[in-house]
Amino acid sequence: MVQSKRVRCVPEFFGEPVEQIIRDFVKAGLGSIPGGGGEILVDRVRQRIAPLKAMSDEWLGVMDAAHRLGLASTATMMFGHVETVEERIEHLERVRAQQDKSKGFTAFIAWTFQAEHTKLKAPTVGAHEYLRMQALSRIYLDNIPNIQSSWVTQGQEIGQIALKYGANDLGSIMIEENVVSQAGTTFCMEWRTCGGSSLTLATRRATGQLVSVGELSAPSADFFAQKSFDARWRKWSRHPRRKSKRF
Repeated sequence: MVQSKRVRCVPEFFGEPVEQIIRDFVKAGLGSIPGGGGEILVDRVRQRIAPLKAMSDEWLGVMDAAHRLGLASTATMMFGHVETVEERIEHLERVRAQQDKSKGFTAFIAWTFQAEHTKLKAPTVGAHEYLRMQALSRIYLDNIPNIQSSWVTQGQEIGQIALKYGANDLGSIMIEENVVSQAGTTFCMEWRTCGGSSLTLATRRATGQLVSVGELSAPSADFFAQKSFDARWRKWSRHPRRKSKRF
């Protein structure tokens, strides 16, 4: 996967339009685009919290081009900082309008601003407002098939409760996370307990197609056996690329 905000930067270096850049990525093996960088799709907010990122029309333009080329993607929303309630609704409306047009979003994921270790100082919102916002998203975005719970920012317990507030997806197993962890949030979820909500468990591919229902057959038991997993993790984490500076 390559995030839309990174796709948006590439044409400036290679002098090619976004659509051609995406074609090149597809030829190289790209199968989908995650929705990171959506933040709030209102330029007033984006200029305040992320002035160097793509503005609203640019972010949506990458998604539009990807969908026209047959790529699936997700859409995200990071709220609970400088935006107003009206701007949250504007964000949902822009996502909904894009989905009506290109029909390529497989899921919508909202999460709350994580303030620790960041330059942006703003009052944060708690789990109650997160659940309300997610429930509203499920109602408003009835043209997007899946709503994903953000256990990565909310924790396992709220992540599971969110399945009663409109979410039908918990997201994927993560080997490494380098974004919200930098803001002081480091939740983990044991994959064997994902079904604790009493709902029927299923596994899926990144594009949304179901792999299995009622059993966790996608990740191999051998890989997640503690000794095997720990050994592979130690080997992977020592790789020189893991120690390189990220940007």
